[in-house]
Amino acid sequence: MGFIRDLFGGAARDAARLQADASDRAIASQERSRDVARSDLAPFKDAGAGILDFLGDFVREGPETELTRSAGFNDIQRSSAARGKLNSGDTLEGLTSFNNRLNEGNRQNRFSELFNLATLGANAASGQANASLISGRGIADTIVGKGDALAAGRIGSSNQIGKTLKGITSFLTAGLNKPKQLIGAT
Repeated sequence: MGFIRDLFGGAARDAARLQADASDRAIASQERSRDVARSDLAPFKDAGAGILDFLGDFVREGPETELTRSAGFNDIQRSSAARGKLNSGDTLEGLTSFNNRLNEGNRQNRFSELFNLATLGANAASGQANASLISGRGIADTIVGKGDALAAGRIGSSNQIGKTLKGITSFLTAGLNKPKQLIGAT
């Protein structure tokens, strides 16, 4: 029975099915790899995304900056008042100097920290996007390969059926010509 099946392209169909099954396994593996890469990067992406609003507030001088500035100004003014120089140029110079130091040092460092965290999130999101694109490209290529394998199996089956039918036709034609040759020979 296997011989008859092979005559009509069964082996080609079996080979195509094996290739298609291998393609299905390759697609599943690529999808798993993509999902692992995305989940590994998700905490970093989420951290970066979560910091964006805070970073915007920080740039607009959030309440913690105002509290620090207010506390510093109060300390300078109390110190000046205790020395009897509350409304002097020294007090104004001290307030200005404090404000400049506050803006230069701590704020810049904190901004850099927040910005670096946001950048980490952007890089993680980019990594997730790349993992998805690479997986998508690999899956698409594998699907095309699967289609090629199935098509080759069909073509192989059709070719085998055609060869089988041609052989049968040739055999029958040769058999039908035999009596004519025998009749012509007499």
